[in-house]
Amino acid sequence: MIACISGEKLPYLGSELELAVGGRGRIRKVGERLYLPEGTTPEQLAGWVKQQAKPYLTWHLESEAAKHGFAYASLRISHATGRWGSCSEDRRINLSWHLMLCPPECIRYVIIHELCHLLHMDHSRAFWYEVELRDPDFREHKRWLDEHGSFMDLL
Repeated sequence: MIACISGEKLPYLGSELELAVGGRGRIRKVGERLYLPEGTTPEQLAGWVKQQAKPYLTWHLESEAAKHGFAYASLRISHATGRWGSCSEDRRINLSWHLMLCPPECIRYVIIHELCHLLHMDHSRAFWYEVELRDPDFREHKRWLDEHGSFMDLL
């Protein structure tokens, strides 16, 4: 769990935000710094990340779906800590807000992975073929996510 103290680093969209604690107000990002009011809790920091996740992940899912001709039923931003995303039989996509702690190319891979489940609800060769068509470097992105699954425990 990340402590809300000045100098601590928060992985965020492929870079690190340096936490700066002090004063009052609300959490705000300025450049590579994240300013936290005095007394900010890890839960409040997680809440800020969740707020950023909704528009970011929605926009990227819509963009990838349109680019590749997919139609999904809905998106839910979840608190899942055991998986980055999922897709149900009824075409509902779930993405964990913890993805915000990952590089954008890994987020894109998860989105493509879930969209390809709209074609194949399994991890068959045909499924992985569809993923690779849309993300030729998916193995590298999948490996990064497998190695950094502990990011889900940071907040």
